[in-house]
Amino acid sequence: MLQQARIGMGVIRGDNGHIISANPALCGLLGRTEPFLQTCDWRRLWPAAETSGTGILERPDHTRIWLHYAISPLFPEDPQSNLLPLQAENLSDQHRGEALT
Repeated sequence: MLQQARIGMGVIRGDNGHIISANPALCGLLGRTEPFLQTCDWRRLWPAAETSGTGILERPDHTRIWLHYAISPLFPEDPQSNLLPLQAENLSDQHRGEALT
């Protein structure tokens, strides 16, 4: 189901910020392959190193998109849980009137 989702989805390790898995939609949003993303700390890729928000993301090909993302604990009741699901969506169509510069 994660692999077929139309929005970007992935799983992040809470202790080091590394992306464990990323679906094709997330790879497309970020302009990166899953093997590359698995070597990254998510905070290197995001508009701001916050766990949720909306901002302009510049891709490796220098195109820019409005990205909305959220990262939250998979098991909030378990403080030792190390898995953080990630959801990301391209909001560029909603922001067409605003410059992406």
